[in-house]
Amino acid sequence: MTRQELNDFVNANLFAQLATVDQGRPRVRTMHVFRADAQGILFHTGVAKSLHAQLLADPRVELCFTSADRGRQVRVAGRAMKVEDDALWQQVLGARRYLRHMLVEGEPRGGLALFRVLDLEVADWSMTANREEARFVKI
Repeated sequence: MTRQELNDFVNANLFAQLATVDQGRPRVRTMHVFRADAQGILFHTGVAKSLHAQLLADPRVELCFTSADRGRQVRVAGRAMKVEDDALWQQVLGARRYLRHMLVEGEPRGGLALFRVLDLEVADWSMTANREEARFVKI
């Protein structure tokens, strides 16, 4: 899978399962990813949430994206790094207007944080490859 193929797949399937590590234990939740681009995979969360603390303590993550017809699954492992970019944050707020109701007055960026997953390793799976072990490839 090329980087462009990954970006296209993620941008067509923006909901993913996100796994983190919390004091040595796995934690998984569904996330609405903002986008994938040449710089990585971008998502947001609240700074008061345990996810924010988990990412700051241990940036290792894995995302699992599934196609709408469920015939394909793409797993992406990497490091989630906090993004401090006001212009990008304005893009997120412009595209996700529902976030404006969640902003906390007086908090930087309204108490929300942006993260970008970097150093991507990808495993592409489909039913035709069901019996094969997932192989992660750095892209």
